Amino acid sequence: MQGSVGQVSTAELIKSGVLEIGDGYRAKNSELGPTGIPFARAQNLNNGFDFTGADLYPLAALPRVGTKTSRPGDCVFTSKGSVGRIGYVSHDTPSFVYSPQLSYWRSLDTGVIDPQYLRYWLQGSEFGRQRDAVKGSTDMADYVNLRDQRRMLITLPPIGSQRKIAAILSAYDDLLENNNRRIKLLEEMAQRIYSEWFVDFRYPGHGDVPLVDSELGRIPEGWQVLTIEKMGRLVTGSTPPSSAPKWWGNEYAFITPTDLSYGRRWVAPERRLSALGAQKLASRLLPTGAVCFTCIASIGKMCITQEPSITNQQINSVIPVTDRVNAEFLFQKLSYDAEMIRGTASGAATPIISKSSFGAIRLVWPPVALQNLFGRYARDCHALVSSLERQNQVLRSSRDLLLPRLISSEVDVTDLDIAVPEAAA
Repeated sequence: MQGSVGQVSTAELIKSGVLEIGDGYRAKNSELGPTGIPFARAQNLNNGFDFTGADLYPLAALPRVGTKTSRPGDCVFTSKGSVGRIGYVSHDTPSFVYSPQLSYWRSLDTGVIDPQYLRYWLQGSEFGRQRDAVKGSTDMADYVNLRDQRRMLITLPPIGSQRKIAAILSAYDDLLENNNRRIKLLEEMAQRIYSEWFVDFRYPGHGDVPLVDSELGRIPEGWQVLTIEKMGRLVTGSTPPSSAPKWWGNEYAFITPTDLSYGRRWVAPERRLSALGAQKLASRLLPTGAVCFTCIASIGKMCITQEPSITNQQINSVIPVTDRVNAEFLFQKLSYDAEMIRGTASGAATPIISKSSFGAIRLVWPPVALQNLFGRYARDCHALVSSLERQNQVLRSSRDLLLPRLISSEVDVTDLDIAVPEAAA
């Protein structure tokens, strides 16, 4: 298995104790509780792990889960529904329990399979072709079962080459992670200003404004309690049928909850509509600057549209009335109040907030002049965030172009003098 570059069956690797391929634990709702470690579903994996709002699995019950708890070095992909999103469990990733929507590939002998190399192989076209060939084999939602995963073929160069390939590609991911840390700091800066001004009421000029009673508690004089629907036009999205390919294309962004994150303004949709598709859904077309908020299942994921867009039906959006509300303020407001808004959802199995219920939520609104002042600060932060996100798009594209050439040995790394991190050796 460590000779020249060639394909090896996962069945052989599993049999020889080199590789483990598994899926998640089928937990009953009664097993999940208010404390423990995250019970990770597909929605928690999208450009990294995000366990905001995840159910928790009690620590005392972990022996019941067996090997279906994450370990550093695990390579993870969504194997049900939105198939194909890849994650990697680093030493900094919090421990979590896999749900059946996730599959993990685990190197049991890092002298044969480097975990980081395995991570990048799963992102490449060789795995992608095999995954896509089997994911639609049932009449239900896309699904890649364990049986099919355990009879795939994987290209395994010598371990030294694996580590060099991983080191090259990791350099891109290190730059991406550095940008992501800067993005997080900028977002936290906007959040801190929001909290100081609109939660603690220490905004410019606050010393001259008394607090008065309102139905939502004490607020500065001149502020109002109004419903969300008073702040703009509400729009619920819709999904064109997949059976109508002419509706799909490259012209208009089509936003779904999987494209969104909690508290993240930026959005880079995976799919787009044609001009005809946008025309068919013209009443649901959002302009640049609309604030989107998921209201079904993963409630509270958000963005501000950067271009004319249409969302799916799980998202309610607000097109701001500019003389009443600033879009940057509205985004931060809904992001801060997301937990309270989640509490208004109905439905036990699938929480949902209807368009009318979302619009009827009453919140505290400061004068628009103060919103606009905050908006200028937030816009500067978010402009830097957008620049960093665009850099990340370029880095991802460059990495993704290089990845298949490295895996296939089209780019030979044998004689390259590359320092391999000690942890990967």
